[in-house]
Amino acid sequence: HECVPGWAVDEICGRMVLAPRPDASGRLRMCRDLMTAPIKRDPLIVTRYRSVVLTHALASLIARDRFDLIHCDSVSVADSVVEAAGMPHCMGTHNVEAQIWLRHAQIERNPVKRAYILSQYAKVRRFELENYARFRRRLVVSEDDRRLMREWYGLDSTVIPNGVDPDYFHPNGVEPDPFNIAFFGSMDWR
Repeated sequence: HECVPGWAVDEICGRMVLAPRPDASGRLRMCRDLMTAPIKRDPLIVTRYRSVVLTHALASLIARDRFDLIHCDSVSVADSVVEAAGMPHCMGTHNVEAQIWLRHAQIERNPVKRAYILSQYAKVRRFELENYARFRRRLVVSEDDRRLMREWYGLDSTVIPNGVDPDYFHPNGVEPDPFNIAFFGSMDWR
């Protein structure tokens, strides 16, 4: 459905279409997803967010309008974007996700949990290998990610580092409070 008027994004976008994500909340759903993940081909980070609604919304939009650039910003929805768009232009990655799963496995002490995490690592790595190659360009946020993208997947990528433009975002003359900190991001990661 179309975006709600008055959202800040309306100021920079001509139109925004929302495709509700699958209901990924609730203990029952989470337990079911965790229990069935070992028998599924794709990793949990993909199956939990796979959305026929998203794929259809994208395909409809692409059929109706012409776009100069199609950018996917999460490996979790890469297959929906590829299915709807053919070969999209750009994949933005915030991490090489398989590396995160590998790190979790390396520090997990419980052998059952470690085996589960390693199976997810293998699935994420395979999924990334298959799907990153389906995009014309890949964006990463660090030289380490670029190196890993090349070593693990044989793919070139462009580094666009995280950061702030200090010339644009500069102090406004107000003395900062040294005991306050602001964090902008989610805290729902393991």
